[in-house]
Amino acid sequence: MPTTITTKVEEESTAIFQVAFKDEDGNAVVPDSIYWKLTDSDGNVINSRSAVSVTPGLTVDITLSGDDLVVISGKGSNKMRVITVWGTYDSDLGLNLPFKDSCKFFIKDLTAIS
Repeated sequence: MPTTITTKVEEESTAIFQVAFKDEDGNAVVPDSIYWKLTDSDGNVINSRSAVSVTPGLTVDITLSGDDLVVISGKGSNKMRVITVWGTYDSDLGLNLPFKDSCKFFIKDLTAIS
């Protein structure tokens, strides 16, 4: 089940999501590979963000802005976004182990934006 962020992001503004990685024992780990995508609640990719590669680290920042956070009038599901993060990591249990998780958040529709 994805994490839901309850604070709404301002439409067409900037939002930074910090992602931290832990192994199966809860210890911090640097993944071998990290990718992310941005979709609406129907699974439609937003702003061509379908497999964005990130330089691995204990934490990474995913920055969204402008067209990533556009709300299209009349499409209620378009106010929700899902960031999905996936990749591989190594641990005592094996090499190139896959991980995948997601986070839901909502965009505050600013009616004055056209």
